[in-house]
Amino acid sequence: MPDLPADAGLYADLGQAHARLGDWAAVVRALETSLEHEATPERRAALHFYAGEAQERSGGLTRAVDHYLDAGRGGFHPTHALRSAARLAELEGSTQRRAEALQLLVDASTGEARAQALMALAELHRGALEQPERAAELLRELLLLRPTDTTVVTELRRLLNVLDRAEEGSAVLLAGVAQHRALLRAGTDEGISAESIEGLSRLFTEAEDPTGVYLCSCILESTAPEPVSYTHLTLPTTPYV
Repeated sequence: MPDLPADAGLYADLGQAHARLGDWAAVVRALETSLEHEATPERRAALHFYAGEAQERSGGLTRAVDHYLDAGRGGFHPTHALRSAARLAELEGSTQRRAEALQLLVDASTGEARAQALMALAELHRGALEQPERAAELLRELLLLRPTDTTVVTELRRLLNVLDRAEEGSAVLLAGVAQHRALLRAGTDEGISAESIEGLSRLFTEAEDPTGVYLCSCILESTAPEPVSYTHLTLPTTPYV
């Protein structure tokens, strides 16, 4: 690196010039030198983001994760930065750093982006981190965003059963059924959707309620415009009384 004045902007410009030439190692050096002289939080966050991109392009995954995490904390393109950090942490096999990135993404995001981060973080705590209690907390948060998501409902119920909290698991399942019934009662201009009925049937199956499953299959047969697929329906073999 030439002997240049201690000017953060000058080094940032130098990094941009190296980027045009595709010299990503030189970009990293210039941007990290710029960071040494930059005091403004907003500009530091931006420099961390671009340094993360340069590190990733040059193969420095560990430092790229560091920069992306700092960019996310600083609020510069946080969704992009933190998703990149989580992705690269997974590639380098760093479970803790991936969990850190996903937690920051949960805190920084809204809507579907937050829901996806919650699901990924819950899976990480349930699996590699072996923290089922935390996984259950995250799935509860996810249910607030996706109250009729049968996958989340059934997964949370099974996790609570593993934690010897079967009564809570049953309550989660019944709440899921209630949410689906409320959705069906509200209806739409297009009428009752087969997807909603199939979702309700999955929950009745999980609750081992053959009457509910049977009623769902009858509704599907009478309302579906196409032949009904029973892929997701589990019909009981015992007679109804």
